[in-house]
Amino acid sequence: MRLEFAITEKQMDDVLHRLFGAGAHRPQDPERGFLAAVFPATGASRRTLLLGQIVEPENGDVYWSRKDGLVMRHRYYSRALSVIQSLPGAGLLNVHSHPRPLTGTSPPAPSDQDLATDARELCFASRALPEGRAMAAAIVTPGGGLSLREYKFRRPRIAAEAVRSAFGPEGAKFAFAERVRVVGPGLRAIWGDPYRKPPRSVLNAAMVDSSILLWGAGGQRVLSALTIGIAGLGGVGGIVAEHLARLGVGTLILVDYDRLEDGNFNRSQGATRSEMALRIPKVEVYSRVAKEAATAPGFQVFPFRESVAESAGLNHLLDCDIVVAAADDAFARQVLDHMAYAHLIPVIDGGTTLVPDSLSMMLTAGKSQIAAAGAEHACLECQGVYSQEEATVARESATWGKYIDVETRGELVTSRQLRAPSVICNNGLVASLIGLRILAIALRVTPATLRGTQRYYVEDGTLAWGAVKGCRSDCLKASWSGQGDAHFIPVGEDIRWKKIRQQEVTDGTPP
Repeated sequence: MRLEFAITEKQMDDVLHRLFGAGAHRPQDPERGFLAAVFPATGASRRTLLLGQIVEPENGDVYWSRKDGLVMRHRYYSRALSVIQSLPGAGLLNVHSHPRPLTGTSPPAPSDQDLATDARELCFASRALPEGRAMAAAIVTPGGGLSLREYKFRRPRIAAEAVRSAFGPEGAKFAFAERVRVVGPGLRAIWGDPYRKPPRSVLNAAMVDSSILLWGAGGQRVLSALTIGIAGLGGVGGIVAEHLARLGVGTLILVDYDRLEDGNFNRSQGATRSEMALRIPKVEVYSRVAKEAATAPGFQVFPFRESVAESAGLNHLLDCDIVVAAADDAFARQVLDHMAYAHLIPVIDGGTTLVPDSLSMMLTAGKSQIAAAGAEHACLECQGVYSQEEATVARESATWGKYIDVETRGELVTSRQLRAPSVICNNGLVASLIGLRILAIALRVTPATLRGTQRYYVEDGTLAWGAVKGCRSDCLKASWSGQGDAHFIPVGEDIRWKKIRQQEVTDGTPP
């Protein structure tokens, strides 16, 4: 399982100010540092450590010694451990600065003294925390370069083991975080391992020359290094999958449980009639479409026939840099809203609502919209994408989202469930806006479009921005930021997916 580190843009600014700003404690010291909580966030193949609460050093807690280097007093460790013990799931992170290089984000290498000191201090600190808590050390440079090591220590079970070197600092094993993700309104990933060169993406310049004219080979390499998840492969998600593959995104993770059939073929771009006749799962259809459309050499796509509202489906999306929420389900949206903050993974949601007049054939109301959520964004709930009531109903009802057509004949009232209207033209518009928002977040090509809700109103054909710029004062989402596995995400049993599985077993349909 690969290791990464994630930090918000605001946290990164705060760390740089603490370590290098004019107000830093004992500015004459060549190195400075602090202790903080750190939380693990675990996906199917990626473990990410997230910066938590910083424990403020008091006067004399941290100082520089010519003999011992940077010293953090025992009293500071003791106070930090008391704070961290009160935070469920939190571990300990030791952070200190290196004065060079002044510019650039190359990851700094620890000195021999760093390795010996960190192993000794973190080993003994680990004994004060419950077993399994993360223990890590990080180094930061003035230009924003950052390297992080996660340590593993063997915990003695008997007295004889407690005196053996294999159970002390000498037996420590550590691994470097491969990447550091800086997450906020945008997303920036920098290399984190000082002893390994970052993989350099090979570009097929002939295929993406028109894109390189816009954001250069560097921007194209950023896209090729991205892993983007798509939750839901209906009319919007399927188009997004093809668009991202053609843009040059390097890896896609697809999560959906539906099958291609005649009822959704009219908006399944890239699907074939033979796939419709065989009722092929959409994740297989769009895995094929994405592979055929991909422009990034070494492109990978991983299809999972699961529900994002269940742990098995969500777990794969926790390996992503950005997630597209294209599942037209308030239950799934609530789950992804939680994930965006707790795991520091930006989510871009998109969908369309159309209300027709059956007599005039005119659209009486409707909108297509996209919204971004996550660290330093307003949440999906506060942007009006879903409500708690809708999420509860969707969790408990297999028919949520269907329109009810009520007909009155005399005293007889009948109702029937209808499919929600969906048109590929509107789907394509939403998919394109999602793609543009991804480019804004990953490349900052249009900084003014990073935040907020963008809506297309079908009645008059106008495109406008929603008024909500931040969460309500009573919204708790910001307090979930960076809690990782310690935050409960309200996954559960998706009764629609359960019903499909049961029916397929009854019918003898191949999975």
